[in-house]
Amino acid sequence: MPAEGEPGHREMLEELERLFRRHEEGGRLTIEHATQVYYGSLAL
Repeated sequence: MPAEGEPGHREMLEELERLFRRHEEGGRLTIEHATQVYYGSLAL
């Protein structure tokens, strides 16, 4: 990820803004994910 002032930084931000506008609803993004939780003790 180019830092501010580095080549490509402005273009990266412009593309991120386009992606956000394409997928946002009411100014928010929904990011769906699945989480698996394993619970227990380890035998040592």
